[in-house]
Amino acid sequence: IVGAFVAQVAAALTQRRLALAAETAEPLAEADRMRSALLAAVGHDVRRPLASATAAISSLAATDVPLSDDDRAELLRTAEDSLDALTDLLTDLLDVSRLQAGMLGVHLVEVDAHALISEVLDELSLGPGAVTIDLAEVPPLRADPVLARRALVNVLTNALR
Repeated sequence: IVGAFVAQVAAALTQRRLALAAETAEPLAEADRMRSALLAAVGHDVRRPLASATAAISSLAATDVPLSDDDRAELLRTAEDSLDALTDLLTDLLDVSRLQAGMLGVHLVEVDAHALISEVLDELSLGPGAVTIDLAEVPPLRADPVLARRALVNVLTNALR
């Protein structure tokens, strides 16, 4: 009887260890799924500005096609805009990594949504009426002002694109 009891206790302890391991593995699996989805999205988003910058620079470097000054200026603007977009994307990706690792501090404060959106619209040189956003029902936000601004700039830039 004692042997059977010891075997049952050992089986129960093993089952408990396995249950704890499964509980620990679930958040890791979810984080891995999120990371995979983020990498897939980033991979897609990185290709566009990289391809644009590469095409613009290749066109500028080509000696067999004569380019006007306006064409050269346009290609330089395209390369610069594309590289800026790529820089912003990689900065955001690094910030997400730092957030997940707990290395980027988030400072939550009350943020006035109306003021934030007005500032971002001005920053993006979008005049009144260029974008319509109804904030009548939006309460003050509790957010990190720097990260909220960056997120809003990204959303509006993507929407305009």
